[in-house]
Amino acid sequence: MNMQPTTSDQTASRPVHHAAREPGQATGPQSRRNRLMTWLAGKTRPAGDCLFRADDALATARGWQITSGRFGLSRVYRDPRFETRGQR
Repeated sequence: MNMQPTTSDQTASRPVHHAAREPGQATGPQSRRNRLMTWLAGKTRPAGDCLFRADDALATARGWQITSGRFGLSRVYRDPRFETRGQR
């Protein structure tokens, strides 16, 4: 008599391992992409702040508005006096 477990017996005796996660937390490719983008943004913003430190200081001294771009790797400087141009 053959006493070897069948394939269905082997899978039934294996414990099921699930990753611990919060209820309602998404899984799959989209959530991995979101986590990657969040991690990447956390690394690039400080680099952008370091790269633009001198330009930001000059713009602040002149009273310009500073807008940081996506992931902190670009800046837009704007002189607010242009809003009053032509309003006389």
